[in-house]
Amino acid sequence: MEYWKSLVSERIESEEDFGVVFIDLNAFKAVNDELGHDEGNALLAEFGTFLKAKFTRATDATAHQGLMSSEGDTGRLGGDEFGILIDLSKRLPDDSETPEEKMHTSVARLQQDISIFLKGLDSSITDLNFGASIGAAVWKPGMTCEELIQKADQAMNVRKQEDKADRLTPEEAARLMANLPLLEKAGIRIPDAIKRHASAE
Repeated sequence: MEYWKSLVSERIESEEDFGVVFIDLNAFKAVNDELGHDEGNALLAEFGTFLKAKFTRATDATAHQGLMSSEGDTGRLGGDEFGILIDLSKRLPDDSETPEEKMHTSVARLQQDISIFLKGLDSSITDLNFGASIGAAVWKPGMTCEELIQKADQAMNVRKQEDKADRLTPEEAARLMANLPLLEKAGIRIPDAIKRHASAE
């Protein structure tokens, strides 16, 4: 993570438009528990290779490789989290997009590619609800490295809770709503995204 922070700090010093994307793999613990750590490690390596290939394509004019890990080959920030630096400074003569719009386009493209990646996995993995939650933040002048990373991390965690809510079955939603008063009385906080989804079922 320290090496990652140094890269972000370097980009801030350049004062060029860029952003940070964090990706958290959902249900990765289930993959380790059900299929074994060798399968989990292989999956991490495969996902990291997929990300590196996407963000080093000559055709992807908005992306800049920023995948960091101690091994240097998987793009992991640690555990089941990945990070990407997105270069938002490139402009064409007729380019009127803001950095935020460019980031939105890059994240949408990334989500589509991840969906394709997931469809190519064995059913023994996808049946465990394996997936990925993405959070992004665009650097603004005056924003520190820590503030930018925190903003991207918060966005990723919000998305992770929304993704978790989307995976609730009607039975799980009904059980959650029935037990909600007891859970809250016991001090167990249920994310708003999950409560909204459960109450809508």
